[in-house]
Amino acid sequence: MTVKARETVDVARRERWRIVAAVGAIVLLASQAVAWRSLRRAVEAAHRSEAEVLLARLRDAAMGGGSAEARLEGFLEGQRPAGLVFVRVYVPWGPLEAGDDPGGDPLSGATGEAQVVARGDLVHARWTPPAPPSPPPKRGGPRAHMPPGWSPGWGSPAPGRRPPSLEIAFRPQLGPTLERDARTGLLASLAGAAFLVLLAFALTRAQREREAAAARAARDRQLAALGEMTAVLAHEIRNPLASLKGHAQLLEERLDGASRDKAERIVADAQRLETLTRQLLAFVRTGTVHATPLDLAALARSVADAARGAVTVEGYARAEADATLLRQALSNLVSNAVAAGGPVSIVLRREGALVALDVLDRGPGLPEDVARLFEPFHTTRTQGTGLGLAIAKRVMEAHAGWIEAGDREGGGARFSLVLPEAD
Repeated sequence: MTVKARETVDVARRERWRIVAAVGAIVLLASQAVAWRSLRRAVEAAHRSEAEVLLARLRDAAMGGGSAEARLEGFLEGQRPAGLVFVRVYVPWGPLEAGDDPGGDPLSGATGEAQVVARGDLVHARWTPPAPPSPPPKRGGPRAHMPPGWSPGWGSPAPGRRPPSLEIAFRPQLGPTLERDARTGLLASLAGAAFLVLLAFALTRAQREREAAAARAARDRQLAALGEMTAVLAHEIRNPLASLKGHAQLLEERLDGASRDKAERIVADAQRLETLTRQLLAFVRTGTVHATPLDLAALARSVADAARGAVTVEGYARAEADATLLRQALSNLVSNAVAAGGPVSIVLRREGALVALDVLDRGPGLPEDVARLFEPFHTTRTQGTGLGLAIAKRVMEAHAGWIEAGDREGGGARFSLVLPEAD
């Protein structure tokens, strides 16, 4: 499997975990919404059931003896354990009440059924009886039976007249228990949903970290193989290359015309190979650091003086660093900046416990594939080796620092070497 195909598979795996997490969260939230809706319906049904029981008991209490007021007070006291706090009966001569009126708009509803409304911690209910049928005609004497829907008590309405309406207010007993238990279940379900979502994201993050670790391990293996190859290559090429370069220079001095031009090209190619060999060795050997207190401004000025082009230096800073390695890293950045386009400047700045050496140019800026800038042998220049930035990165990592790349304000590029400041 190629690297690109492996990256595609890794991205697909991460997206799969994200999709699973999103779908799981949506399903769980939808199920909780349905459960909450069912809970509200169950609570409303419980309120109605309790209201109908209390209203039925109130209708039965109307059949007792004694005064209507005494019976109403007795009924209220008897039903207080069931949560009853207020009773009102609409009799022909006016409403009869017992208990503390909770207030609120009066209820009215269809006849023959109870209207139930929850207000705060109380439930209000009113029952309006249906109109009774007309009494049967008298046949030679007193009435033979009571009409349906008529009941004595609460003022003993005359035959054929509607019984009084009943209104109550009570603290529900069953509904709050259902709601409390359901809330506990809902909270547990929501906690489980949150746990599953977090678990999915944790798995995604763990997978990403594993992929990054695998990529680092592969890169380390590649660099190790490159180091072994470089050592062999330098040993096999250095001496023959020096001999080839020396003989070509002798020919260059003795020849003229077209032959001299060919000898010059041989010398130039030999010098390029020599530079490549030297950079390969430098890339492999940047792991060991011999740090000493270092004046970074002086180091930057020496690099600027050796550059092929006008390079200015600004600022002052000190750091514990390996002068040889840091000079090499800074020289590579300055060389790239001069090739990109001047004027070039080196700016030293301090950021807390860190110092930075910014190399600024006025070239075309950073390429689109910025992520590959620091890969070995990746270059955008026809004559480049692709090792300058890779060497600078390794040097900074060996110093417990890093290298940054960005666009310069007003045009151009900015490369920064960042490392800890000297104590």
